[in-house]
Amino acid sequence: MTETNLNSNDKLQLKSDIKISMVFGLLFSIALVIIVGLIPGVMFILGKSPSDGFVTRGLNIIGLLFIPFVAISWTNILKYIP
Repeated sequence: MTETNLNSNDKLQLKSDIKISMVFGLLFSIALVIIVGLIPGVMFILGKSPSDGFVTRGLNIIGLLFIPFVAISWTNILKYIP
């Protein structure tokens, strides 16, 4: 197995690909967590309570929607491993 050194352009491209996928994944995750937390909070302020299992269903949805971002991150990382 031969190893090749990365030049500066490869290193910059690798860093930018990883940063882009991580930033998008982080923003998407934060948005979903805020939405799942915001809806029960607004309902509590209005004097109503969300249905049983609302937060559990919300967390399951967040987990399922986070899987594509993990796949994209791994794709970006693995394409630079020879």
